[in-house]
Amino acid sequence: MRKKYLSPISSLMKLNHIIIINLNKNKICDALTSAKEKVTKYFDEGGQPAMSFFAAIRIFDPYQVAVMDSDMSVYLSDIPELKDVGSYWAVYLNILFY
Repeated sequence: MRKKYLSPISSLMKLNHIIIINLNKNKICDALTSAKEKVTKYFDEGGQPAMSFFAAIRIFDPYQVAVMDSDMSVYLSDIPELKDVGSYWAVYLNILFY
């Protein structure tokens, strides 16, 4: 079987293609690592100042209420308007649970 001869130009083009592929892989890995670090900081390390508010407003999702605290005072620091709800909070919970 005869070996296929590659011209020097063809060999350089192939090498250039391999280098470009590896550079792109490194850029993609760097971008994904950077995105992961930003998301981790934003959601897990307190970088999102409204995260406690987002957690508190889950009480308005009927599917989330079952796993959350039924004591309204827990959410007052994030949603101060709840203090005006009064006895309607118990009515809301009774509608959801029964």
